[in-house]
Amino acid sequence: MRPMGVQKKGVAYDDPALSWLMKLSKAALADCVVDLLRAASDSCDDPVSVDHAIERLAPVLAMRGDRVPK
Repeated sequence: MRPMGVQKKGVAYDDPALSWLMKLSKAALADCVVDLLRAASDSCDDPVSVDHAIERLAPVLAMRGDRVPK
C-alpha cells in the first residue's frame, strides 16, 4: 500500500532544478507557484485569482494527465 499523496505519475520535465524542487514541501511549492503567478501577471502585490491560476496552470496539468480542480 502506498502512503497517502504518493502518485504513480512522474514529473513532466527534466530540468536541472527538478531535483532541488522535489525536496520542497507541498506548501512551499504552492507558495512558489503563487509568487511566480504574481510576477507573471505584473502585479506582485495583488492576490492571484483562481481564473488566472487555471489559465496559467491548466496546460501543465493537462500535459501531466491531471484534472483541473474545481
